[in-house]
Amino acid sequence: MTIEITPEVIEGIKTYFADPGLNMEELENGSLPTIATVRELEVDGGPNRIEARYSGANYEVNLTNFGGLEQVLLRLHNGSLSMAQNGVPTGEHKTPLSLKNREYCYVIFKLKSKNWQFSGDKPPFSIGIDWWKKGWYFNARKVYNGIDQGHLAQKNGCMIAYFIADGAAALDDAPNGKYSHGFNFHLDLIYEDSDHQPSYMPIIIDPDIRYPGGSGEP
Repeated sequence: MTIEITPEVIEGIKTYFADPGLNMEELENGSLPTIATVRELEVDGGPNRIEARYSGANYEVNLTNFGGLEQVLLRLHNGSLSMAQNGVPTGEHKTPLSLKNREYCYVIFKLKSKNWQFSGDKPPFSIGIDWWKKGWYFNARKVYNGIDQGHLAQKNGCMIAYFIADGAAALDDAPNGKYSHGFNFHLDLIYEDSDHQPSYMPIIIDPDIRYPGGSGEP
């Protein structure tokens, strides 16, 4: 693939080296997804050793069957959404957190680990080195107590977050029917400081979204 070196590309390169991850755009026009793919994310370890995996999944949730996205988020928060599917990737994968997608859908994650949260002062996700593809990823959102608080909310306690992925568009433009795009989780490790007060250490984990390979459907 040839990339035209335009002023926008140069600015993107500058931004990448200043901060290796760009915010997902806000979806301004067009219809919203009618399906979601959901995963439980477990993270263990600390600053020097981190292990992360999907401990459960519900690969294709028809939002109409649940009364819309808001009801799915509430069910995920209160534990009444089935997460019985295996989150382990099959086929090609970059990390145990590689996920498969070929649809226009919400991609939702619920943290199941103690001492971790989605970032308290940053958006929960960003696009990695595939920043020129950022038009396929939108609306990074934080969810508190089952309620969408947007991407700018700056407070602690976020255990659920999501974004919109247009896997169909990514696949349409992919050579040989394959694509793989990096993205980032922005998390905080919560620990007790010397004054026995909670402190927050920012951690970035960089999985990928792809087709084929990764975990699950769609």
